[in-house]
Amino acid sequence: MIEDRVVLFQATDFDDAIKQAIKDARFYCKRNRYVNIYGQEVLLRFLDVYDAYEILEVPDRDPGAGSEVYSSTELVGAAV
Repeated sequence: MIEDRVVLFQATDFDDAIKQAIKDARFYCKRNRYVNIYGQEVLLRFLDVYDAYEILEVPDRDPGAGSEVYSSTELVGAAV
């Protein structure tokens, strides 16, 4: 299964945003371990895929830096 996440960061530039994203992704993978309904331990792995976008318009309600604003999971074959 692959999880796609969008997380907001307040950064000085794109390099800073990428550094924060990588740090957050590695921490997210370390802290999210669990046992599934089949009794198997599930571990997360960061695939080193990331990107940064600048938000030009400020939303009415500020979600704040570090907020996850989107998450999606997809089942993929074992070859990935």
